[in-house]
Amino acid sequence: MFFSKRRIGLISFTTFCSLLLLAASVSAAPSKYYSVGGEDVAKYVRSIEGRKAIMIYATWCGYCRKALPKVIAIARSNPGKLIAVSVDQDPSSVRDYFAGYLDIPFPIMVHNKGISIERAFRVPDKKGVPHYLLIDEKGRVVRSATMSPAAVQEFLSGGS
Repeated sequence: MFFSKRRIGLISFTTFCSLLLLAASVSAAPSKYYSVGGEDVAKYVRSIEGRKAIMIYATWCGYCRKALPKVIAIARSNPGKLIAVSVDQDPSSVRDYFAGYLDIPFPIMVHNKGISIERAFRVPDKKGVPHYLLIDEKGRVVRSATMSPAAVQEFLSGGS
């Protein structure tokens, strides 16, 4: 069930982050989906220490679907460091898409309100999916581009 705009405003940021971390640790089919804005994603990601990455995807995107198993593997090998955010307009399509997956290692987030994730990080908006934002230890976006999951893994592992 998605949180309504009003409901998410009532939940404190700390509680929201706790829910996201809890959802990331559950080892069953995802049951929590979060409707988020760019500011929500930026606050959550900035609370994570070290390098991190955000994958911006859509369930209707063929390349996104092809990359997802690799993205899940990267998220498992880098717990809490990879966040995937859907830009689907229909939240039920995201819920339906993940219904067949077990053990998703990240919270299921749908960006459908507020400013863009890129704008929240003060980088130019990208229109295509999938694309990634690579974020350094200081919370700065060092790269915003379409890239392979292998490039994301290399970055998270300490490479350039």
